[in-house]
Amino acid sequence: MYLKYSFLFLALHVFLLFSSQETFVNAYLKNVSPTYAVILLESETNMCFKIAYGKNLNALAFTQNFTLANSSRNSYVYDAIITNLTPKTKYFYCVSKGKINYFSTPALGSGNFRFVAMGDSRSQPKIFSEIMKDVNKINPDVIISMGDLVEDGGKKVQWKKYFFDASRNVISHIPFISTLGDHEGERDSGKLFAHYLFPRKNHKKLWYSFDVGNAHFVSLDYRYPKNVEMINWFENDMTNSDAKWNFVFTHRPCYNFGGHCSVWGRDTWPALFQKHKIDIVFSGHSHIYERFLPVKINSSSDWSVTYITTGGAGANLYKARTNQFLAKAFADYHYILFDIKNDSLLMTTFSTNNCIIDRMRIDKSAGYDKKYFYKSTSQKKLNFITMFLRKLSESINTIPLMTIPSEKKICIDSEFKKVGIKISLSKNSRKFYKMKSVKFNLCKGKTKQINLKIFAKDNITVSPWGLITPPLKLDGQICFDEERFEIETGNIEYWP
Repeated sequence: MYLKYSFLFLALHVFLLFSSQETFVNAYLKNVSPTYAVILLESETNMCFKIAYGKNLNALAFTQNFTLANSSRNSYVYDAIITNLTPKTKYFYCVSKGKINYFSTPALGSGNFRFVAMGDSRSQPKIFSEIMKDVNKINPDVIISMGDLVEDGGKKVQWKKYFFDASRNVISHIPFISTLGDHEGERDSGKLFAHYLFPRKNHKKLWYSFDVGNAHFVSLDYRYPKNVEMINWFENDMTNSDAKWNFVFTHRPCYNFGGHCSVWGRDTWPALFQKHKIDIVFSGHSHIYERFLPVKINSSSDWSVTYITTGGAGANLYKARTNQFLAKAFADYHYILFDIKNDSLLMTTFSTNNCIIDRMRIDKSAGYDKKYFYKSTSQKKLNFITMFLRKLSESINTIPLMTIPSEKKICIDSEFKKVGIKISLSKNSRKFYKMKSVKFNLCKGKTKQINLKIFAKDNITVSPWGLITPPLKLDGQICFDEERFEIETGNIEYWP
């Protein structure tokens, strides 16, 4: 009887030991260079994991242990740094006798590579999964994300459902490098985001940079638009980079006509991007696609920056709005492929049905692509118009009634010699609301206080999250001499 129970206990122990080997989400790549790779592993069990790897699928010649990098809420993240790899070589690897995966090291000193940019994949893992399948066929060297990988970054179960389950077959062999989104940063201060993706970084300071080929990538932490430490780090980082191509990605856009009408870091970062000759600044947050024409700080500047919003990898879409500053704007699920061949960059934006919806080319063979930058727009005008749009789009704190108006107060100042401004209800909103249009000229150095009084023509409803029905929108018109720009807000919300 004693031997029988001993055998049963031993069998149960062996079963639990080996079943625990399957509790990890999956092995996924953090980084791959010509001579080394970093592989991460998440498990619900704190135990010893080994990785076997090699060039021959049938004979993985090398083994080493994973090292515990971070632990949080019964979740353990390990990393394995594999060194002395051969450039431009395919390697196979296996974790604790599990599934065999692979990765490929890039060529040493190569200026030819491809990367994919996407953002805001939360909410609909089926769409994100389809996008990742398409990306897998393209097989880029790296994927960069604008964040918002999950709806609530503080809930462990969502990381499996929204991110790992939808991407595991891709991130096992292609590095997926994300900036922090507000759905991660504002739920648990980015703790689980850092735990899974940057287990050795401080979750309070999630800015970093890396190189791929002849390009330098910088990720900024959206939480700190005025943080002196991050600004100084960026300046030093860019000063020490001699890369041919320079890219920045962060969650919230500096410029945005649709979605949230974001103006992130407007007082600081556009000037820094111009100073350090950033080629493209990527962002998400607004669930649309916007590619701005090159933006030049002034007419005498020798550089222009391209701003791209890519927030269509799974979250519910917003309405896109066209504008003279935009080369392309649309609302569809998408990802962006960049092919870089030394001095040449080709951008192709694909929708989920693999239709090409935008293309752009930059050629640096002569140092400065005059053909591309010929269409550069004024940063000063763009600043004024998008800031004006932002103020028009801000929520109201009282509900419009038929007899008592909701008062929306706006303060506008100008650096232009003279600018004409008109504010009115949008065409469709006039059916349900009343508001006297406002029209005036604003001169340089002057400030205008505006008080818009909005009445409802009939009963309206307001949802618990502030959505007003029928929708309330405002139109704006801005005139600089002979140039006229028309803008429309999104649905104005009610937040007391």
